[in-house]
Amino acid sequence: MTTTAAPTRTTPVVSFENVNKSYGTVRAVADLSLTREKGWL
Repeated sequence: MTTTAAPTRTTPVVSFENVNKSYGTVRAVADLSLTREKGWL
């Protein structure tokens, strides 16, 4: 029998939530969220 351990969570190196960016009346980004942990690259 083989078991697989659940992935461990670490403290995010980069994290942001609900980012919005507009240029005048043009919405370029709406509700963008991102979390990256050490070693993701």
